[in-house]
Amino acid sequence: MLNDTINFLIANRIQVFSVIGSLLLFLFILKLVKRKKLKEEYSLLWLGFGFIFIALSIFKPLLEIVATTLGILYAPAALLLILVLSVF
Repeated sequence: MLNDTINFLIANRIQVFSVIGSLLLFLFILKLVKRKKLKEEYSLLWLGFGFIFIALSIFKPLLEIVATTLGILYAPAALLLILVLSVF
């Protein structure tokens, strides 16, 4: 049982890191909204992007479809590209 879990984490380590990173980003956005450090007009946009990051991190086939559509061979690079574009 433990070996299966370890093998899954090793085989899917990039996906695990992207899910954890997306969740941390989403929680950070929620924290900023709660403390009113993020303007209301931008909060929905940031929360929307946070949700998109979580969805793309969890559902690997969806990320691969997006990467293929953009012409990117390595799917996690598409997630990074979306992250960078969402900042600007």
